Amino acid sequence: MSAYLVALDWTATPSLDTTTASVVYREQVALCGLLLPSIGATPPSSEDFLMREYRHCIRLGFLSCLVSTSVLTSGCGPNCQSTCNALYLESECNIQVPGISREVLLSRCNSACEDALEIPGEAGNYAPNERTKVGQTVNLQNDIQAAMWMDCIGETACENIEDGYCEPVTF
Repeated sequence: MSAYLVALDWTATPSLDTTTASVVYREQVALCGLLLPSIGATPPSSEDFLMREYRHCIRLGFLSCLVSTSVLTSGCGPNCQSTCNALYLESECNIQVPGISREVLLSRCNSACEDALEIPGEAGNYAPNERTKVGQTVNLQNDIQAAMWMDCIGETACENIEDGYCEPVTF
């Protein structure tokens, strides 16, 4: 089953005749992806048809752009800022380090997380869901570790985080 694609560049030639409209209807590639089944479909007989389809493409394009933008800006999971906020804000885990302000902790946390996200890598032996031994230092080294860490912080109770899970929690 084949399909025709309607072209978006119709406005470049606003005075199409029936023959030209048929060529545009059958052969040009559409940016909006509007598909019309070829079974029983006939080439357009007037410019009005193309104009209606063009307007439909624009509406579809605007709607898909709006949906894409909202998906990209809404986020689907934790990010560095939300994870660091979960660790240090008073309304969250409220982890404190003597002599270091909350603002400094948040800044260091965000920097370490974002820096790790810039480096592609593997998990290696990093296991944030296992309790870290006292005195053991853990650093985020790459994007996979940062993602695992953010997920761990988001899924773990504050009491367990303070007890050595989801390291690192101080930067």
